[in-house]
Amino acid sequence: MIRRINLSGNPNLGVYISITDSVALVPLNLPEVMEENIKEALEVEVLRTSISGSSLAGALAVGNSNGFLVSRHTMDKEIEAMQNAGITVEKLPDRFTAVGNIILVNDNGALVSPDLSDKSIEIINKVLEVDAQRATLAGFNILGSVATA
Repeated sequence: MIRRINLSGNPNLGVYISITDSVALVPLNLPEVMEENIKEALEVEVLRTSISGSSLAGALAVGNSNGFLVSRHTMDKEIEAMQNAGITVEKLPDRFTAVGNIILVNDNGALVSPDLSDKSIEIINKVLEVDAQRATLAGFNILGSVATA
């Protein structure tokens, strides 16, 4: 089912929503009708949350059916809300805030920015249960911003 939606006139939904095959992380202020459209069209559960106090879940979180990753700046109460909803979530230790922009992942693998530390790669492999490989796409190291998996 196809639905056309935007957030406050902005068609760039991927900045605001981080989605897997089973769950969508959406802004706290998402209109109820949009939540219903997302649930119905994509057949996923919806969790209203902020990430690092922001409504930009798509840029600040990334995940697959095994869990989500967020930056070290994510608040404990946001982590707890996800865990209470049954979502596995882990903070990455690196200085980056927009992990959704630097990691491209699905259930089969992950391409990540060459700037990520070995420790972050280990966490990605463990939490998302994939083999993460450092890469660039068309010279860009912001893989999650320039492609979808």
